[in-house]
Formats: sequence, structure tokens, C-alpha cells
Amino acid sequence: MGLGDNNAAGSAVQACPLEEGWVELEMLGENDAPIANERFIVILADGTQRKGRTDARGFARVGGLPQGPCHICFPELDAASHEALGEVPTSGSTASP
Repeated sequence: MGLGDNNAAGSAVQACPLEEGWVELEMLGENDAPIANERFIVILADGTQRKGRTDARGFARVGGLPQGPCHICFPELDAASHEALGEVPTSGSTASP
């Protein structure tokens, strides 16, 4: 196959995939103290969920995400907020970053 062969040139060209995305979280409480081991859920645009917990510094990074919007939910904090207000949270309650 020579340089003039269109099939050879066409097979050498490959689609360039989109870069994967990521999100970083830092949970800080009063006086900027880190909130460690806080559970979170990242909800992607297609409804897929990625779950995790913050580290000792209140930090978390979730990589390998498709490009696009997401919502972040802190189930234990969200429930506590609703209880303090006398409300019952609906399932799937989310907060945007």
C-alpha cells in the first residue's frame, strides 16, 4: 500500500475522543475546619451516580466523568437540613455546585 492509497490514509485517521471530566469537592465547616468522611453523590446528566466520601482534609476528587453538567448531593447533610426546618426531603434531593 502506497501513500496514494486512500484506504491506507483513511484507516490511519481515528476519531479523537472527548477528554474525561472531573469534579473536586472540599467540605469545610465552621471556622473553615475540614469535614472528613462526609458522604456525597455525584449525579450525572444521564442519571448515573458516583458515590464517595471526603478524606481527612474534607476533600474528594471524582474523575473519569463524561463532559457535561452534574449535581452534587450530600445525603446526610441534606437530611439534617430538612429535619431542622421540619421538612421531609424528597428522594433525589440535589444541590448544584
